[in-house]
Amino acid sequence: MSRITSREELNSKIESGGNVKMGFLSQANFLSVQSMLSTKVEPVIFLSTGQLYEAVVNGSVRAALISGVPDRTNFTVFSTDVISPRAFQTMPGDRSVDLLRALDAVIVRTHNAGELLAAATANPPFQAVEVHTCRADNPSAVPFPAASTATGLLKDILDSKKLRVLASGTPGNYPNWAQDGNYQATPMTGFWPDYMEFFMARFRAEYGSDIVLERVWQTGTAGTEMVLNGTVHMTEPYYIYESLYMDQPKKWSHEFSCVVMGYQQNFFALKPAMDFTAAGPTCDYQLAACQGNTAQISAARSHQATFLLTGAVGLLLAMEGLLH
Repeated sequence: MSRITSREELNSKIESGGNVKMGFLSQANFLSVQSMLSTKVEPVIFLSTGQLYEAVVNGSVRAALISGVPDRTNFTVFSTDVISPRAFQTMPGDRSVDLLRALDAVIVRTHNAGELLAAATANPPFQAVEVHTCRADNPSAVPFPAASTATGLLKDILDSKKLRVLASGTPGNYPNWAQDGNYQATPMTGFWPDYMEFFMARFRAEYGSDIVLERVWQTGTAGTEMVLNGTVHMTEPYYIYESLYMDQPKKWSHEFSCVVMGYQQNFFALKPAMDFTAAGPTCDYQLAACQGNTAQISAARSHQATFLLTGAVGLLLAMEGLLH
């Protein structure tokens, strides 16, 4: 198996035939890099990082994409050269104005206090790219809207004491993105759950410690429609900024908070094996295994069997001579 170490090599392998499948954790992830991949690529969507890794290892996909840092022990990793920004998303219009300002106020304060770094450091090998679309050096320049005059979605949150957030998944089938976020664990672990803890601490400090975070689990367009009609107040912050909705940029149909962070998106492929001792005891075996040539392995085994048989016959003849 030859080593794939760049996007150019990946596209060349796919163009040359064989396995044209690639693994992704969402259709949106595929769409974010589709333009830089061969048109022959067939995307396969997986629910968890573990499933994605397994598919590359067992060869059901040739390579995969992950937002963040894959396991470098077993895989070659090469950058997409793309930074994918992530932000909270809300419905458009007047109802979202105060909520967006409150979100921006929290985000700026988390940036200023180094809480992105704290969440990333607690979840190695996660890496967050700092992307500041709102200046973080002077949080007082981004004030919270007053609770007493709150309107729209923010008022609804304060009246109900409940912040409803769209989360990617379905009840009983929550995602496990390893260090990015394991929503199957109790309590939830990973960068994004940790970041939301920082977020909620600041939101509650401003608007009340009794406000509850309620994740509304949904996938596909149904979840997006819940955001657009205000059934849920906003998305989780990991939703992709540059994604599409109804074949148009989400920027045209949604409102976005300040960017929370960016992902350095990476492709990865299986790292070729370097230890071939399991293929057999001789150089013939191991060279054939290295080259992935089963016919050579068979020939090597046949050659070894002939060599051993010849040696055994010679030994028997020598012993017979000694006896006589």
